[in-house]
Amino acid sequence: MTDPSPALPKPRTGQDDGAVVAGGRAAARARFRERTAQWMFIAPAAAYLLLFFGYPIFRNVVMSFQQYTTTTFYTGSAPFVGLRNYSAILSSDLFSQALLTTVLFTAGSIIGQFVLGLAFALFFQRRFPLGGVLRSLLLLPWLLPLVVSGTTWKWMLDPDTGVVNAALRGLHLSSSGVPWLTGTSQALVSVILINIWVGITDHHGHRSTDHSGHLPVHRGPHEPVERHHGHDSHGVRPCRRTARRRPAPCHRRRHHGSRQVRAVPQP
Repeated sequence: MTDPSPALPKPRTGQDDGAVVAGGRAAARARFRERTAQWMFIAPAAAYLLLFFGYPIFRNVVMSFQQYTTTTFYTGSAPFVGLRNYSAILSSDLFSQALLTTVLFTAGSIIGQFVLGLAFALFFQRRFPLGGVLRSLLLLPWLLPLVVSGTTWKWMLDPDTGVVNAALRGLHLSSSGVPWLTGTSQALVSVILINIWVGITDHHGHRSTDHSGHLPVHRGPHEPVERHHGHDSHGVRPCRRTARRRPAPCHRRRHHGSRQVRAVPQP
């Protein structure tokens, strides 16, 4: 017969305690080195943001409570005036008009970029001739620098020598041309349209790619859709189709769940 009493644990010695302490110190040093490396990667970006974004914002807030004039740039004297600048802005007749213009510009740009970007993304998911060429042309607003885009649009919308007004005169739609850049309402519409043209590439690019950042795979009309990750109700893991002319047969693999079996002592 075996002795049912459990075996007593061996007493710990000073050598074992020293090994545990040394292991804890090594783990702490490893964590410290890892944390230091993480902060070293973050430090350049954080310094850049604080220097070129944080400091200008802080200086603007401070300057809003001071009285700045032309002589301030020579003398450096800017007396503190408290909330007087804010009171002058809120009581101005131009504040309501400026606020309305800002709201119209923001709402028109965001709605136009979202709607057109989503429409282009859904349109370019289909296969058609010259689809790659048209998709590449839509990247031009993103590839061109803003200075080049602004100069080009300024030349195109010029009231006298612009190609837009020249086309309108040629089609007999306008005899004198449209003041795209000089008229109050026309200038706002022009700026909103240009901003939509510049930002539509971001919305189109984000919606024409899948979650992994790759272009979506075009499927045939009779090809089953099997791109869901994970496992179905039968424990079968779906396979993914590849963008090949003749896709290779996908091998299905059955997923078995793991079970824990507890040993029951025999009487």
